[in-house]
Parts: sequence; C-alpha cells; structure tokens
Amino acid sequence: MPMSRCLGLIRFGATKRELPSGGDDLIRIEVKKGPMQGRVYEFEGHDIFLFGRDEQHCHASIQEDPFVSRHHFLLEVNPPLSRLRDLGSRNGTFVNGKKHGGRVTFASLENEGKVGGSSVDLTNGDVITAGKTVFQVFVEEKKAITATCVFDKFVEEDSQEVSSGGDIRRTITELPPPSPSSAVGRQTMHELPPSMPGNAGRQTINELPQPAPGSNVGRQTINEMPPPADISQVAGRATMVEGANAPNGAFGSRIGHSDHAYEAPERQPGEFPILDGFEFKEFLGAGGLGEVYLARRTIDDSPVTVKFLRSRINVSHDARDAFLKSMQVSGRLRHRNIVQSFGTGSIGNEFYVINEYCDGGPLAKLFRQKKTNVQPKHIAVSLYLLLDGLAFAHEKGLVHRDLKPSNLLAAKRNKRWIPKIADFGLTKDFEKAGFSGMTATGTYTGSFPYMPREQLTDYKYVNPASDVFSMGASFYRIITGRYPRGDEKGSDPLALILSGEVQPLRKRYPGFHPGLADVLDTSLQTECCERFPNAREMQNALRVVMKKEGWL
Repeated sequence: MPMSRCLGLIRFGATKRELPSGGDDLIRIEVKKGPMQGRVYEFEGHDIFLFGRDEQHCHASIQEDPFVSRHHFLLEVNPPLSRLRDLGSRNGTFVNGKKHGGRVTFASLENEGKVGGSSVDLTNGDVITAGKTVFQVFVEEKKAITATCVFDKFVEEDSQEVSSGGDIRRTITELPPPSPSSAVGRQTMHELPPSMPGNAGRQTINELPQPAPGSNVGRQTINEMPPPADISQVAGRATMVEGANAPNGAFGSRIGHSDHAYEAPERQPGEFPILDGFEFKEFLGAGGLGEVYLARRTIDDSPVTVKFLRSRINVSHDARDAFLKSMQVSGRLRHRNIVQSFGTGSIGNEFYVINEYCDGGPLAKLFRQKKTNVQPKHIAVSLYLLLDGLAFAHEKGLVHRDLKPSNLLAAKRNKRWIPKIADFGLTKDFEKAGFSGMTATGTYTGSFPYMPREQLTDYKYVNPASDVFSMGASFYRIITGRYPRGDEKGSDPLALILSGEVQPLRKRYPGFHPGLADVLDTSLQTECCERFPNAREMQNALRVVMKKEGWL
C-alpha cells in the first residue's frame, strides 16, 4: 500500500508553550493476532485503510475467515486522528471489546452493506477485532527540537530548556523515526488555531499572477473580471458590519492586539464576514468545507464570490504557505469554462478564496427551471463545453477530485449561458494539507454519490479518469434525478461506493438519447481502466455523437 508523505506541520505560537501538532505524528497499525499476525501498516498523512475479504480492493485482505465480510471496515487516518467505520459487516467490528456496526439479522449477500455503518474515534493503544484478526493502533510523535525565532535571528536551543517566556517557538521535525517506546496519550482534535505572534496582522490576499500578454494560454476566450495588477489597490478599509469595530481584524478578531490564540468567530445567521476591499451582499450557501458569500469588490464594483474554509486542525505557518501556494497553481488556470480565481488568503485557521461570480448558479437549477423536459442537445452542448475546460486542466496535470452538480455553474455572457467548473483543486489541496479533518468518515456525505471507487481504495493517487466518473455521475443526476448507484433509504454511502453497481442510464430513463446515454455509461464504469482515461477522450466520443445529430 502506498505510504503517505509527512506533511511536516510546524507549530507556531506567541509564547514558549508548545501547542498540539498533527504534522509530527505517525499512526502505526500492527496485526497482533490472526493469519496476518506480524504485519505493520504506517501512515504519515491523510489516508484510508480498508480491511475485508476483497483481495483486489482492500489494503489488508483475508480469505479464510468466515466471520470477515467482503468490505468489513474502513479506517481513515489523519495523524494524530483516526476514525474507524464499520461498513455494514455481517458480524460487526469490535473496538476494545465493544461492538460497532454489524447487522441485527443475517441479511442476504445482495443486501450486504445496505445497513448504515457505525463510526468510532480511535486513540493510542486501541484494539480492533474483526473476525479472527486483531489490530492495535499506535500514535507516535516524531522526535523534535525547538528553537527561538526573534525577528530575523534564529538561535537553536536544547529542547528541554523550555520556559514560560514570551518568545516565539517553532517545532522542527527531524528525520529519524520515533522510538518504539515513546509514550503517546489520547490525541483529540484541536479546534482552536495556534497563537499568532504579537506583530502578526491581517494576511494580504495572495494575488494570482496573470499570463504575459504574448503568452499562449490555451483556450482563454473570456476574462470578464480581471483582478487589478497591484493588490494594494484592493486592500482598503474593512467594510463595517453590525457588531464589528475598526480595531478588529478582517473577521472581527483581534489579530495583532491579543496574545491569545486566534479563534475564528462563529457567525450568526444573517451576519456577514468582514474583509478588506470587499462588501458582502448575500449568503449563497454552505458545503462540506465552508461557506460562500456574494460580495462587491470595492475597487471596481465587480461582483465576486468569497468562499471561507475553516481548518479542522491547528494550522502552522509553513502548512498555510504550502496550501496557499498550491491554490495559486490551480488559480492560474484560464479557460472560459473554468471559474476564474482572483486570489486566496488566510487569517489564523480560516482561509478564503476570491472567485468569479456565476450569476446563473448551479447548472442543474437552470435545467430544472425549464418548463419542458431537458433536451438531449442542451445536455450534450453543456457537457461538451465543461469537458473542454476539464480536459484543459488535465492536460496541465491537474485533477479536480470533487466534481458534483453544485460545482457545475452557469454564467451569462452576451445573453448566453456559459457552463463553468468551480472549486478546481480546492478540495484536493485542502485534504492533502490535512486541514479538512475526517472526510470519508465525517458527517458530510454530499460528494459520495459522485465518487469513483478508487477514491477510497487508492485515496492519495486519484487520476483524470476519476474526474471522468464524477462528471458522468453529475450529469446522470441532472438527467434522471437519481444517483448512478442507487439512492435506497438506509444505504451506507461508503458501502455503495465499494460494492454498488451503476444502473445504465436508459434503464432509469428509457426514452433518453441512446448515443449520449452510451457516452455517459462508459464514463461511469466501475473499473477505472474501462472508462475514458481523461476528459479529452470523453469529449472526443461525445463529439462523434453530436456531429451525427448536427449539434456541432
């Protein structure tokens, strides 16, 4: 099983007290009993571990134990956090002797996985029992040294000479692995971000560079709202909102005015954030990662959207910079069918992304508003344009990873609706940084119906064909109003991803266009190798259908 790379998060505080860190931890799973006794699995970053009888897709599989189900349990790790979810197994999964999941009666194999699983947070030393196999979970902390940073000076100190003074501490992770005898207590998720240095002020938006005038940037035909060349033109006085006051930071916090750790405020219904250079107008919605607002950019009165994402763990200075840098890479995409990103920034544990505003909202909403049935031609044209944008990104080496109907938007340009892909790379980069906490075993399940199986079985190495599945699943939902694998009440969404079969589109909508249905059915093949390998190949197949019908 591929091992995750250590994210190397560095704790950063305003005093010498050391704050809990997730980046210096490693989770080790040892098999203590059973046919696989002696095996060890280690994780240094966000990853997924599957156990069951499915030799092809489980990371640890066992065939000779009749008490183990095909997909028995899923373990999500995001050091130092780990969470186990029983996948509707026949006999349940035991943690420290307590049963989790399992079915009340022995259902038929056809119904395996349709009973919702049970999740439990794990900690150091917990024992997992599934059938005859016994696992034990260990959370280890890497050996670290501390040093004092005083402005531009850097003086190393011995890690044991820690006092309660007021200087800034940084923990630097060394390369040697931890000692097996290291004692690690119960780890819990720390919602509060680390303290900020006393001189830390508002973070300036990292403006995305524009391509040179003479450069060939692919298929850019629309650049409706270009950001100003100098970001200093945008940074101005914060827009005042009821309950906020001028000495506070951009979100009402007192960054630079307090020695306490920054805590992103809990916004009440109807309360808007505050951000320099932007006047907030409307709350547009919330999803698994954060909230989206419509705002006016005060420098030019342009409408934009501002998406706020709150990290589930403490964010270090280096981790923050790495995430913002990765977002700049995705933000450089310039294509008429990709929502343009104007900049990113952060304050404490909260990040924000400034994007082009798409006044049509979700594309699915436009189709629902039509008084007659959705015409195959309109579906095909929208899909073709979106695939052009997705193919452009794939050819740049980028994968979206979270395509779904809510990320397929429409913007009116010259009296015509232009379909656009939103949040390119956002979920992938946020999860890769570890900021999202638990995603597969969390409470938000909005992306599961559009997720290909390999996104669970090969979590860290999703490829362009995974986006092809998600795009096809999104249009399947738009056309039929159903999910590709079914939407039976009580079904476990993770078990459906692993074991569910995609229903052919014409079985759900018999009168739909056969050529277009065949393209979508191919994109929704369970096995990655049986789909279109990337968006361009899917677009080429769709072009053949459209030319035959005279739609191009």
